[in-house]
Amino acid sequence: MARKFSCNACGKYIVVNRAEPGVDVQCRNCGKRMPVPEEAEAALMKEFNTYMMIGSSGPLAGGASGTSDHGLSAADAAGGAAWLVLIVHIIGAIVVWIVFGRQAVPGYSRTSVELNPIGVALGIGVLAEGIIFCIALRAIHWAAKNTAELRAQLGRHTT
Repeated sequence: MARKFSCNACGKYIVVNRAEPGVDVQCRNCGKRMPVPEEAEAALMKEFNTYMMIGSSGPLAGGASGTSDHGLSAADAAGGAAWLVLIVHIIGAIVVWIVFGRQAVPGYSRTSVELNPIGVALGIGVLAEGIIFCIALRAIHWAAKNTAELRAQLGRHTT
């Protein structure tokens, strides 16, 4: 597992692959050799948690639930986008039904209207597309939140 820590001499970050705590490594910046500290963070876990705003690893990080007073996580953005996509598609379907769903029938009366099957089908298609995209984005939201929670729990148990 990749680990990230700062050099004791120059302060630059050192990222090492497959080095367990206690193994001697050399800083590429200043050349000093030092052991990997016990508290060296798993580099990839920290980057993931910062991105998902889990734990206390970043300026926007909140608690283990992934929420924050300062902003939304990437998973929350996907969840919010799902509802926005659904609302836009519902409005689009209503507009399509109003504009193309009814067609004036030439004949005896000017008020006679009849359903236009192509317009109705087009509106149903727009609505179905919105529902499918909403389900897909909610699934991404759910998977990202659960993955972040599992990784946060694994990080707590391994250290």
